[in-house]
Amino acid sequence: MLRKIDFEHGVLKTENHIYRISKSISVKRYKEFELMQTEVAYGYTFKDIEKSLTQVREELNKLKFVDASVTLDNLMSGIKRGLERENNVTLKMCALFMLREDEKAADYDEALQQEKIKDWEDVDIADFFELAMNLIPGLLSAYRKISQSISKGAENLMMELLNTTEKEKSE
Repeated sequence: MLRKIDFEHGVLKTENHIYRISKSISVKRYKEFELMQTEVAYGYTFKDIEKSLTQVREELNKLKFVDASVTLDNLMSGIKRGLERENNVTLKMCALFMLREDEKAADYDEALQQEKIKDWEDVDIADFFELAMNLIPGLLSAYRKISQSISKGAENLMMELLNTTEKEKSE
């Protein structure tokens, strides 16, 4: 059975250590956090993802299928590269906020962060995604906006295709 983060108490207990979720971090850790935020989106900022998906919607609305396909392929390639990384950036980001009992909150040590991630191998990954969702401002709202944008784009495309088909039939 997978271990779970106790979000109510802000604690994770593994076989080797006890971790506490910190509500604040030092300047050193924040600098690392800033770099990781964009990596969590697999190499893209949220604005870049939104911009790409908006571009796809516009291209589909103009029936520029090849252009839309290229834009989506570029976005998917970035996501694939992110998924193939050996060390998931989401875990590294969470490690900034999950303080081990022998860790100083003001310090940042890359080797210790890797040790922590290794210690979490039997922890449910969904808990780390939940923690990350709460750490990155705007992640959830950006996700919702992108989802709605995709839905509207697909709906607009279908309507345009139906209208084009109807026009062709009437001619």
